[in-house]
Amino acid sequence: MSCNAKAATLGLGLLLLGLAIHFGELGVASRALATIGFVVLTSPVASHRIGRVAYLDGAPLWEGTIKDELHGRYGAGAALAGEEEGPPPVGGEEEEIS
Repeated sequence: MSCNAKAATLGLGLLLLGLAIHFGELGVASRALATIGFVVLTSPVASHRIGRVAYLDGAPLWEGTIKDELHGRYGAGAALAGEEEGPPPVGGEEEEIS
């Protein structure tokens, strides 16, 4: 889970928890807790997918990146097609970025 997703999940969760405590009604509290649960379940998935699509689309890696573990595991145009071209190689060497 990326740091952005953690911060957003924690911030929204605390905001909704405060809302539930402030109003003190069962209906508001149950909706707030349901929303917190939904965000906790979906935020890591969305964060992961956004990062993967950015990588496949060719977004530059951070200059401090030491190892690119996904290099060579996806065919050209995988981000556009929405599908991977074949399974990743088993036991392959990861390319180190110099």
